[in-house]
Amino acid sequence: HPAGREGAFDFTDASELRVTVAGQVFAHLLFQFVLSFSKWRWVGLAYTETFEALVRGLQDALWDLGGVPHVWRSDNLSAATHQILGGGRELNRRFAAVLGHYGVQSTRIEPGRSHENGGVEKAHHILKSALDQALVIRGSRDFPSVPKYMEFVGEIRDRLNAPRAVALAEERRHLMPLPATRLPAYTTYTATVRQWSTIHFAHRVYSVPSRLIGCEVQVRQHADIIEVFYGDSKKPTATMPRIRGDQYHHIDYRHVIWSLV
Repeated sequence: HPAGREGAFDFTDASELRVTVAGQVFAHLLFQFVLSFSKWRWVGLAYTETFEALVRGLQDALWDLGGVPHVWRSDNLSAATHQILGGGRELNRRFAAVLGHYGVQSTRIEPGRSHENGGVEKAHHILKSALDQALVIRGSRDFPSVPKYMEFVGEIRDRLNAPRAVALAEERRHLMPLPATRLPAYTTYTATVRQWSTIHFAHRVYSVPSRLIGCEVQVRQHADIIEVFYGDSKKPTATMPRIRGDQYHHIDYRHVIWSLV
C-alpha cells in the first residue's frame, strides 16, 4: 500500500470482552479506522452501526490523524450504502456527501466477502486480543464509568500504535489536508409534539416536556443521544438517550406527569 493512499474502517462487536460498567453488562461496539500503509489505528465507541456513529468516528479519527487519506475502504455497512434493484449495494447520498466534503474516493468489498477488507478485520482481532489480555492482567472487567473504560481502551490503542511511529510520520507527509470545518455528526428532523407529549421521527417515539404539546420542535439525532430544540433557543429543551435495537419508544414519566395530573 502506498503511504497516505488508503484508510479502512469498520465496526466490531466488543461483547466478547465481557466488560461491565458499574456491575452492568456493557453492550457496545468499537469503531476502528486503520491506515493501510502504517497500520496506525484510531478506536472509538459506538452502540449501533448508524450513520451518525460512522461520521463521528471517521471525523474524530481524521482530526486526531491531522490529515485525510485519498481512499476510504469499507464493507457495505448500512450506514453508508443501500440496496439497489437487481442486487448489490451502492453509496447512499448522505455518505456520498461526506466523501465529497473530504475530497476522497470510496472502495468497498463485494457483499459477503469480509476477507476483502482484511486489513481492518485483522486490526479488530489484534485490538480485541490485546484488550482481553490487558483485562486479564488488570484483574477485573468492571469499570466505574464509560469514560474510564474508554480511557483504558485508549491506553491499549496507544500501545499498539507506538511501533508505527516512523511509518506514520512517512504516511502523514502524503495525506491530503483536512477541510476547514467538520460536518455535523447528527441528523436533523422537524416534529410536532402530539397531545400525548410525544414526538415521532425516524420510526421511533420519544416523550418531551408536556409544555411543548402542539409546538413544532427541531430534533437532532446524534450517535448516542437525542436533542430537542424549541424556537430560537441555542440550548436543547430536552436531551435523552437514543433508542437502540428493537425498542420503539422512550417515555420519561417526568415529561407526562403534569399532563396526567
